[in-house]
Amino acid sequence: PDGQIVYIKNDPIKSGGGGKKVELNKQQKNYNKAVEESKNGNKGAGEAVVNRKGIEYPKIDVEGYGEVELPKGPYTPNNTKILRPNFTTKVKKGFKEWWIAQGRIWPEGEVNIHHIKPLSKGGDNSFENLVPLIQPEEHQPFTNWWRSYP
Repeated sequence: PDGQIVYIKNDPIKSGGGGKKVELNKQQKNYNKAVEESKNGNKGAGEAVVNRKGIEYPKIDVEGYGEVELPKGPYTPNNTKILRPNFTTKVKKGFKEWWIAQGRIWPEGEVNIHHIKPLSKGGDNSFENLVPLIQPEEHQPFTNWWRSYP
């Protein structure tokens, strides 16, 4: 809530003890809220989730798919070392074929296949966890956002 107050205990030797009243700014409040939501694996209905920089989760609408939703937690373990080597050209080609077979349009331009739940945050290479995004305008906002979450 706005105006949340925290007390920081001062070093009694240096300051003579006591506490200092500090109000959290909006970015700190949003970050604290995002951390709690990530622990719970969800977000409140209609509430934006922000990363440590106070940036809201990107809202990108993919034709034939819809909005790329924030995946549910937990956001562990880091599967990058185990699963990234398996994300081969063959898998990407299979994903493209699967995507089109679902009746969806493959985007024009430089396409980057995005892990909705990143490998580094507990995601996997399942086709349901992938979405084709145009680089850089659609893909880069997600990459940048996840670097600072939570």
